Amino acid sequence: MEESKTSLNLTSQDLDNGVGIINGFIVYLVLINVMCVFSILANSFVLFLILATKKLRRVQNVFVSLLAFADASSSLFIILVYTLSFNLFVVYMLNVCLVLSHCSIACIAIDRYIALVWAPMKYHLIVTKKTCTIAVITVIIFKAVFIALAEGSTFILAMSTMVYMILNTTLYITIYKTICNNKDCVLSTQKLKKGKKMLITFCVIVLVFDITNGLTVLIHSVGLIFVASTDDATTHFLLYYISFCLMSVNALVNPIIYWFRLTEFRKAAKEMACIQVG
Repeated sequence: MEESKTSLNLTSQDLDNGVGIINGFIVYLVLINVMCVFSILANSFVLFLILATKKLRRVQNVFVSLLAFADASSSLFIILVYTLSFNLFVVYMLNVCLVLSHCSIACIAIDRYIALVWAPMKYHLIVTKKTCTIAVITVIIFKAVFIALAEGSTFILAMSTMVYMILNTTLYITIYKTICNNKDCVLSTQKLKKGKKMLITFCVIVLVFDITNGLTVLIHSVGLIFVASTDDATTHFLLYYISFCLMSVNALVNPIIYWFRLTEFRKAAKEMACIQVG
């Protein structure tokens, strides 16, 4: 009789725990879907502004457009990952978009390095529509092939993310040092002031990128070690879900940074709103 009571108590407790897990997962799904939807809308709006506004339709904004496209697409595929229960093609496309986002930030860093450090007087000869178009097409093809060859390897993707983090951080530190040392800078005072503002903006973007992706790499590393030692799939999936949240945050933050830091984006958005109201 005592054994049956104990069995019933354990079963009831297990049911309560199960209900708690289900409720928590529902809250998580609502939260991540809301973030992803806002990310898709915000990044799509950034892309629309660049394409529709003459002042923003500059060559150097090609990589900002690529970043917005990659972030919007990655947010869409995060939603589809849950909707289609981790469909292999959707996971592949998600990984392509995430790595494409990383590469876009690196391209922006290289663009700023050329403009402010390496060849500021020859920038418009180096960074042209043709070179940017070739760079974008090459990046997309290379990353699609890279992800296919990596076959979803967490280790390879983590190492790739680390390479981009180191590259971006090194380039921006070099640019910052050069701008601070006016003797080595050949730009005019006006261009230097504008360059500094752009530099700080993209430094913030890289900082957010480093924090969110650094934590993601750490989570995946802990997950691999933990699962390998304990075979606890539940904890592994929990860590995986946390990393999805970090990816969503990273994709959502960039348009917010543009709004608060870049005057041209704010003006273009206000002008667009006035046209729509009129």
